[in-house]
Amino acid sequence: MNIVVCCKSVPGFVTNLSVNPDGKSLQYQGQLLAINECDEYALEEALVLKKAHGGQITAVSMGGIKSQDVLYYALAKCADKAVRVDCESQDPQVASKVLAAALKQLEFDLVLTGTQARDTLSGQVGIGAASQLGLPFAYAVVAVEAQDDKRSECAKNSAADAMRTWS
Repeated sequence: MNIVVCCKSVPGFVTNLSVNPDGKSLQYQGQLLAINECDEYALEEALVLKKAHGGQITAVSMGGIKSQDVLYYALAKCADKAVRVDCESQDPQVASKVLAAALKQLEFDLVLTGTQARDTLSGQVGIGAASQLGLPFAYAVVAVEAQDDKRSECAKNSAADAMRTWS
């Protein structure tokens, strides 16, 4: 099973927080970027699935060069590959389109994202990317279980057909 996990870089400890003159984003000073907490849960679930069923995990992060720290973290947690998409947009529509374009270049059976971003409190990017790609999606899933007898169908149909989810 090839799993892609979208991992957003969010500010760690910040100082001098203020609203930008455009009124649409924040200005802050901060040295560290950290993995978005909800995306870390998605990464943990991918690791559980990989351990149980094999396969590969690819961590994907959008952002500048500083966002690579999140990818290094994902690799340290046993992701097999890491991909950085060089785009620093906080606009969920732009981020969804860019993420969908990046996902088109990857081979996957399942894409996991967090429910929302800690910095913007947006929960739209994963859903938007799935819609852009015409993929089925489930929102706010708290557990995933792969059924081995349907693994071969997963390639023919969709990953959603081989997954049982509950909340």
